[in-house]
Amino acid sequence: MFFRQLQTFQQAAKFGNFSDAARKLHLTQSAVSHQIKSLEQVMGIKLYERHRRGIVLTDQGKEVLGHIDRIMARVKDMEECLNALRGGFVGTISVAAHRGIIQYKLPKVIKSFRKSYPSMGISLNNKFVDDEIVTMVTSGTADFGVVTSWSEHGDLEYKEFLSFDMFLCVQPEHPYNSLTAKDPKLTVDEVANEPLLLFEAGTAIRRRVEKVFDMEGVDCNPVVETGGALILRDYAKAGLGAAIVSGMSLQAEPDPELAAINVTHIFGKLGYGFVYRKDKFFTTALLDFINLLDPHFSLEGSVG
Repeated sequence: MFFRQLQTFQQAAKFGNFSDAARKLHLTQSAVSHQIKSLEQVMGIKLYERHRRGIVLTDQGKEVLGHIDRIMARVKDMEECLNALRGGFVGTISVAAHRGIIQYKLPKVIKSFRKSYPSMGISLNNKFVDDEIVTMVTSGTADFGVVTSWSEHGDLEYKEFLSFDMFLCVQPEHPYNSLTAKDPKLTVDEVANEPLLLFEAGTAIRRRVEKVFDMEGVDCNPVVETGGALILRDYAKAGLGAAIVSGMSLQAEPDPELAAINVTHIFGKLGYGFVYRKDKFFTTALLDFINLLDPHFSLEGSVG
């Protein structure tokens, strides 16, 4: 019963309300409420406060949730280990990553993986910010994640396997395009003086741009901010401003309607790496999936 209470509280905290948790766990809303109240009594602390839109965790509740996430992650590991010991290749591999990784890097990986493991499912969790990916991996909701090198990775293991230059995308007739044919070194002030098209606040590239601008004492006031490099590129092509994107989104065929000016000397290279729990149990299937992304990936310890 105690394990069930922990699971119920974890789901209620995840959804921020009892009704969604009840649907997920196939319980009534009153049963969810009763189990969490019983858990509070057992622990002797207040785990949440009522809110008009659901529940809000107390500081004590957040602390407890962190421990519960780690417990549930280890239970999931045990289930996967037992399945591997039985020689089974069923279940689902859950990946948390940015849209660019999911769009550009995973289709061929999944196609190849499915040939060897046709009975396994793939769950792709598209997240805009690294913090969300780290949370999913820490809680065991995702088996591993792919995050940028420009963010904090918490207590997770991080292994970089990709890196990209940074570019300022403008229309071909833009003065900077002809200027950089002679001198490829744009300055921070020259970039900042443009009507900028940037990723939304909180994303890795946006935070990097803000950090560099702040260090140079210039303002960062985008005319458009949104998610998705392709959208930013299209806006740049339409003459709405200059988009700052990584080289990942420029790997397709050259676009005659877009000029990409290298600004890596200003912002540095953007790296991408795997994040995973240090105590994570890796099945053969999971390790094979990761090796399709990075053949040089290696893991110390036991693999099922």
